[in-house]
Order: sequence, then structure tokens, then C-alpha cells
Amino acid sequence: PQYLYVTAVTKATRAVVTCSVDPSQYYVVGMKIRFSIPQSFGMKELDGLTGTIVSLANAVTAYEMVVDID
Repeated sequence: PQYLYVTAVTKATRAVVTCSVDPSQYYVVGMKIRFSIPQSFGMKELDGLTGTIVSLANAVTAYEMVVDID
């Protein structure tokens, strides 16, 4: 899709981004993604940054992707 809803982000060397749907249905490892996060949603440090997807997980309870943003 044009965008995914982010439900959580970890503060780590590589950010783990949890989405509301399975990101592996729309994205592949190596793709670049740009974050647009309203200030009221928190994690404003990520707003406007572009990162490369380094891994995807599509577990039943956690729709996660790891990006190379610290």
C-alpha cells in the first residue's frame, strides 16, 4: 500500500517497527521506506527519516519489520 499504520517502534540500533497489518505482504527486504509520523503520535525523531528494511516478520501476533535507523 501507499502507507502502513505503525503501532509501535523500539529505540534500538536497528528500529523494530510493528505495523497494524503484515508488512511482508507489501514490502521486501532491501526496500527503502520513509516515515511520516505526526508529532502527537510520539517518536517524532523518526518523522521524515528514510531507512532500508533489513528483515521482515509476519508472525500471527507481531507484524514487524526491522529498519536500519538508530
